[in-house]
Amino acid sequence: MILYGIPNITGIDANGNDVVTITNGSTNPITGNITLNLNAAKDLGVVATMIHELMHSYFIYGIKHTTDSEKFFFQDMNQYLYDNQSYPITEQYDVAQHEQMAATYVNSMGSLLQAYAIERGILTSPDSSIDLATYYKDIMWRNLSMSQGKVKAPNAARAKANGAREANNQSGTNKKGC
Repeated sequence: MILYGIPNITGIDANGNDVVTITNGSTNPITGNITLNLNAAKDLGVVATMIHELMHSYFIYGIKHTTDSEKFFFQDMNQYLYDNQSYPITEQYDVAQHEQMAATYVNSMGSLLQAYAIERGILTSPDSSIDLATYYKDIMWRNLSMSQGKVKAPNAARAKANGAREANNQSGTNKKGC
């Protein structure tokens, strides 16, 4: 895997206004290499993106490189990837991966983010209405729902707001320098 920075994408919207689209990360569907944009996010935003992109890389590895009993186990654990007939690479491929993350892995992804946050001394949720575990899951849900908008978080508005706090360097945990 190769990790390196990518720029934001600039363009013009339908009204002729300048628009900047922030791409937090992407995973090459052939090689599994990960590209990250480290321009704006705080620690939790960067780590959440890394966890998300590592899941994509894991799926690509599992589809391409597992054999025999490992292949059957991988298929059983990741049925969305195969039910949607999403390989070779199509738009549905990315959607299937996000559906798989939502169905099987989002809680574990949130737990990984929580473990990192606790290690960094982030012990209070910036959203006083929820506990830390829910806050971290919200961040992961936001990442899933941002990608092509097909995956919906259980509390979409809250997940969007909490995820944006970290991804856009708004008033969240205010931790930088991972």
